[in-house]
Amino acid sequence: RRSSDLGPVAYGIALAITVTVIAAALTSADGLTTLILTQGLHVSNFTGAFTHTSLGGQALNSVKAVALGLVGFFGVLPAALGWVLEIIWRQATILVLVATVPITAAGLVAHTTSSWFCRGLRWTIAAIAVKPVLAMVFVVGVSTLANGTGLTGLLAGVAVLWVSLICPVALFRLLEIGRAHV
Repeated sequence: RRSSDLGPVAYGIALAITVTVIAAALTSADGLTTLILTQGLHVSNFTGAFTHTSLGGQALNSVKAVALGLVGFFGVLPAALGWVLEIIWRQATILVLVATVPITAAGLVAHTTSSWFCRGLRWTIAAIAVKPVLAMVFVVGVSTLANGTGLTGLLAGVAVLWVSLICPVALFRLLEIGRAHV
C-alpha cells in the first residue's frame, strides 16, 4: 500500500484518539471537582457569629444578621449566578470544540492552517480545567467567609468568590501565553 492510501485511516485514528482523550479528561476533571468539593467544604462555624446573649449582644447580632443578609444578596447571590452561567458556558464550549475537532484536524494538512488543531486543543483543555479550578477557588472563598473575622473577613470571602468568576479568562489567557513561548 502506498502511504497516501493510509491518510484517511490515520485521520480517523487521530480523531478517535482525540475524542477519547477529551472524554477521559472530562471524567478526570469531574472526579477532581468532586474530590475538591467534598474534602474542602467541611465548614460549620457560620453560627459562631451569633453567640452573644446580653441585650447589647442581641443588638449586635441583629446588625450582623443584616450585614450577612446584604453580603449574601449583593455578594454571594451574584457570584452563584455567575457560576451557573460559567458551567453552562463551559459545557457549550466543550461541545462546540469537540464538534469542530474534525475540521481543526483537517487543518493539519496545510502549514497555514496547522495551528487550528493546537489552538482548539488548548481551548478544550482550558474549558475542561474550568470546573476543578472554579471548585478550588470556591472552597477557598467559602473557607474565608466562614473563618473571617469582622466585616473585613466577610468582604474578603466575597471577594474571593468573585475572583472565581474570572477563572475561565485566566485559564484561556494562561494557555495562550504558553503557546507564544513554545
